[in-house]
Parts: sequence; structure tokens; C-alpha cells
Amino acid sequence: MAFNVRCPPALLSVLAALCAAVASGSMQTRSQVVLATASSSGVAPATESSWVPTFRAPQLTPTQFLIISSPTQKKVVYTRLKNFKSATGRTFALIDSGLEEPCGISMDRDRGHLYVADRGAKAIYRYSILVQQAEDDDGNSQTSLVTDGNRLTILSGRSVEWVAINHNGDVFYSDQVSNSINKITADVMQRLQVGMAGFSAEDLTVVSEKQQEATAAASRASQMLGVSASDPKTSPHILSIYESPLNPHVTVPAGIVSDGIRLYWANQASGKTAGAAVQGEVNPKAPPNMAPGSEPAAFPSLALTNITEAAYGIAKSSSCVFISSQDVNSPVGGGIVYGMAQTGGDVYNFATNLGTPRGLVWDGDQTIFVADEGANTVSSFPAGRLMNNAPLSKTVEFAGAYGVAILAATDTAFSHKAAAFGARPLWSGTVGLLLLLAAASPSAPSAESMEASCHDTARAT
Repeated sequence: MAFNVRCPPALLSVLAALCAAVASGSMQTRSQVVLATASSSGVAPATESSWVPTFRAPQLTPTQFLIISSPTQKKVVYTRLKNFKSATGRTFALIDSGLEEPCGISMDRDRGHLYVADRGAKAIYRYSILVQQAEDDDGNSQTSLVTDGNRLTILSGRSVEWVAINHNGDVFYSDQVSNSINKITADVMQRLQVGMAGFSAEDLTVVSEKQQEATAAASRASQMLGVSASDPKTSPHILSIYESPLNPHVTVPAGIVSDGIRLYWANQASGKTAGAAVQGEVNPKAPPNMAPGSEPAAFPSLALTNITEAAYGIAKSSSCVFISSQDVNSPVGGGIVYGMAQTGGDVYNFATNLGTPRGLVWDGDQTIFVADEGANTVSSFPAGRLMNNAPLSKTVEFAGAYGVAILAATDTAFSHKAAAFGARPLWSGTVGLLLLLAAASPSAPSAESMEASCHDTARAT
């Protein structure tokens, strides 16, 4: 098999030596090789016992876990990844009870919490995920995921299907009854976590976009008059920061994602007029009224593309935005994932001929994973640059796959959550050795360039 690998020259020699070592250490099949002689002396061919090497591709990516939800299976599962595919070819239960229709999920990769939007229960739950390491029957070390057995309800009684968490600890969800994009601040999350004064999710009230703008306008007027304005929000609350019909870029909001500064959402209806993918702000500022007594303007937002009428999942990489879509005239088989620059512009068909694609997640590097509910699979494709028809690889099968999330050894949460069980949050095998060599040798290529090259290699194996 030939590989198209972009490797620095110094790395090629290291890889060659390592591959030879791996191959020589993976010899498992013993056979008889007949050595034919070129002699005409009539001597019978000799037989010699030798080893036939079986090559196993080394792990060229960090330890990663792919987490998947299914509303039809009423559970959340995970699988360990090796080079963007399931290392075992199967999934393992992570949360298999207490859920009705788990749809969108989001992993807090800094704090180790998994957020699950349960459409059937009309609630959002938070679970603490732990990394544990144990030995199997053959003495091999195996890393797995478990929950700590506790569940925190952070939202109740709302029509919710999609949820997102950002680095700040803010939680966002889209409500498809009120047609709004909502925010639960990190401060409110902290109060929910500690159960402050008996406070619970049922006590949260929603402050609408119009109310927030009215409060901001009153605050500006008070400042002009030199008096202090009182804050009417005396209890923890939910901020409805983008809502229809006040905001022209909100119809029936679906998937949602945040990079900490900006907020992105997909519209499940009227995407060609309101925007299939929309960019807003995590902390939007109310624009001033145009005239005294006029209705407040909507919080600022920008439609990135009008490529499709209906979009579902959304993911944000370091420089691009991706949405999953479904051709309304083709209920099954017309699924597609579009990609574009984070500022909008040209739109590319990254993955086509999918079943009913829903959740998307970026792995933090150069790969997007997509859950295909209709095909009962999760697949991946490279997302390092904008392109049409990116190579699509099946990662794992799981009936009704809907939401996807990632936890990797490079995440802050991994080392925190692994410590309790003694798991080692380190890259193993070839990549670990390469990075050590890069750090030790001043003439060697940088660890970053090695890592990028190894991702190309891993996708080809």
C-alpha cells in the first residue's frame, strides 16, 4: 500500500527505523519457506524455518475517545479511537439508564463534564466523566471511560435537542418551541453545582432578548442622568440572547457551538432566507435605539451561508465552520456536510451521499466526525483545508447515532480525570517517541510539524 505522506526528511529516516523495529517485533506467523537452488547439481531444494512479519500500524494520534448518543437506543456510548477509527470496532455503554431521547451532546474538555440534551425528558443533564485504566485477562493495559455515578440537572421543562459548552464554562442550548438561542452563564452553573440555598434547575427563569435590551437602555439613560439603575434580575436566570422573531437570523434553531468569543448556530428551517449557519456573540451588546420609544434592535448576528434550507449539526474548527444538512426532497441518502471559512464566503461539499447526518464535532486538530442517524454510523473526514469531496472514513457503527463528542489525552480534563485511576494521559508508541526525539534534538523538526505529518500517515493506514 502506498502512502502520500508529507514528512520532513529527518522524520522519514526516524519513521523508517521505527517501522522496521515495529515490524520485527510483530512477527507472529511461523511458516516454512522453500529455498530453491540455482545449482544444476540436482540437489533437492532445502527448506528453512523463518519468520513472516505481520505489520501493525502504530498509533499515530493521541489517545482519543469518541462519545456518541442515540435517542432510539436511549443511551450514550463511547469507543476508543486509533488513527480516526474505532480501535475495537465496537462501542461500550457509558450512560445506559435514566435517559429518554438523548440527542445533542457536548464535552467540556477542560473540566471533564459531559452535557446531554434529552429531547424526551425536556432536560439537560451533566455527568462527570472519569478515565480509568485496568489490565485485561492477557495482562494488557486498557483505558476506558466511566461516570462518577452522579447526575446534575441543569435545565428542566424546556424543549431542547442541542447543547454546547465553551471554555468559559457557559452552557448554550437552542429551544425549538420558543425558537431561541439561550445561555446559562458559568456563574449560574456554579450555583447549580453547589445547590446554593436549595437552588435547582426548576428555579431558573428566562430573561428575553427584549428584556435585556430594555435593561441596557435603562442603564444607559441612568448613566446619562448620573444615577444608578437597579438590576431587575435578582435571582439566577437563563439569558435568551437570540430569539425569533426579534432576530431575523433565528428561525428554528438546531445545533450550536461556541469558541469562547463567538457563538454559531444552525437553522433547521428557512435557512436560505435567515441563514443556514449564523454567527453571533457569546456576550452580545444591545445596540442603541434609533429613536426614543422605538423597539429595540436585535443583538448583532451574521448569516455565514444560505446554502441550504435545513441545517442540523454545527462544528467550528480553528478557522472553519461546518454544518450537516438534509435534502428535503431526499429523506434518506441526501445528507451532506458543508464547510466554509469562519467568516463565510465560498461553501464546499465536504461529505456527500450521507443518510441523515446530525451531530458534528471537531477533534481539536484536523478532523471532523459526523454522526449519521440514517446510516447508523459515525464517520470522519479531514478538515485541515477547504475542499470538495473530502475522503470519508467510517469510524464505528452505532444504531441511531445522533450526537458526538470527543475526549482526548491532550485535553486538560483527561489528565485530571485519569489521575484518580492512575491512567497515563500520554501519547504512546511511535508518536510519543518522535516527540521525545524532537525535544531532545535541536536539529530535528519541530514537534508541531511531526504531529501534523503523522496525522497524514494515520489517515492512510
